[in-house]
Amino acid sequence: MAIIVAVGPLANTILFSFAALSAWIIRRTLKSYPKYFYKVVAWTGLFAVLDPFWVFFFDCVTQNFINGDMFKFYVWFEKAGDNGIVGAYLSVFMMLMLTIFTGYLWYVFMVRTYMNGRILDLYRRLSGTYKAFFIPMDHEVSMKYL
Repeated sequence: MAIIVAVGPLANTILFSFAALSAWIIRRTLKSYPKYFYKVVAWTGLFAVLDPFWVFFFDCVTQNFINGDMFKFYVWFEKAGDNGIVGAYLSVFMMLMLTIFTGYLWYVFMVRTYMNGRILDLYRRLSGTYKAFFIPMDHEVSMKYL
């Protein structure tokens, strides 16, 4: 039962992981990766992170309380004669753990791989000391220095 509920978000996580890993490998080997594909991988990761919330939203909107992915554990425990709340807790816990794991993968991709690590470079520049990133004014640099 758990695999049926988790297979959708898990498949999205695997797809995003494969796309992010291939982007990293291609950038390392070829020293370049197209900007457009970086954006595709980033949006795939964002979708993978938000997928459980979208599934829950659409299950509620379509009133799919019997066969909806977020409600399968509840219905299964209720049919077994137990309290369905246990199934709801299991579903929420499982989706929360998958969301946190996928969010971590997306965070690592965005900071280290996306656009050749420019976000990490931006963070280092913003949090670095003033002397480490001194940029002279226009008239402070001589023509000989340039």
